[in-house]
Amino acid sequence: MAFAADIAFGAEPARGAADGSKANVDDLARRAAFGRLVRQDGPSALGVARRLLGEASAAEDLVQEAFLRAWRDLPKLAPGRDVRPWFYRILINAGRDRLRRRAVRVRATLSPRKPMPGGRPTPSPLSSALGRDLLARVDRAVEKLPLRQRECLLLRSRASLSYRDMAELLDISEGVVKGHLVAARRALLARFGKEISEWGVLQ
Repeated sequence: MAFAADIAFGAEPARGAADGSKANVDDLARRAAFGRLVRQDGPSALGVARRLLGEASAAEDLVQEAFLRAWRDLPKLAPGRDVRPWFYRILINAGRDRLRRRAVRVRATLSPRKPMPGGRPTPSPLSSALGRDLLARVDRAVEKLPLRQRECLLLRSRASLSYRDMAELLDISEGVVKGHLVAARRALLARFGKEISEWGVLQ
C-alpha cells in the first residue's frame, strides 16, 4: 500500500534550514524522524491496524488517520523523544476510538458486523506456506483476545517495541505489559500448540 503520507511527509522540508536557532534545529529533526517513520514503519503500522480492527480497508484508513494526526501534532513532540512509540500511541488510541464506535453501531442496530470489502491482508510468503485457512484462524484467535492483550501482542510482534516503550505507550507498568503478553501467548499456544511460536506471532 502506498500511503498519501509518503508524498506529503516524505521529504525533509527546506523551511528554516538556514536558521540555526535551536527551535528550528529541533523542528527539522522531528520532521526528519517523521519522514523515516513513514518510509520504514508503514507496513508494520498496517499490520498492527489490521489485527486490531480485523478489516483490511478499515486498517488502511486507520493508518492514514494516525499518520495525519501525528503530522498535525508533530510540533508537540518533545525534542529528542523517540517518534515510533509516540506514533504507535496515536495509532492505538485511534483504533480504540473506532472499535468503540463500531460497538455502539452494532448495539444500536442489533445486527452482526459484516466484513468490509477487501477481506484479509495479502498473504505473505509465510501465510502461503501455512495456508490461508490456518492464517485466518490465527487472525480470528488474535482478534478474540481481550483488547489490552491484543494491543501488547501486536505492538511486540508487529511493531517490535520494547517493553519500556509499550508500557509508556499504554500507560501501564512493564510488569503489566509482560503479564498481558504471557496471557495472550498462553491462549494462542493452548489453541494452536508450540508450532505457532515459529509463525512470528509470539515474538
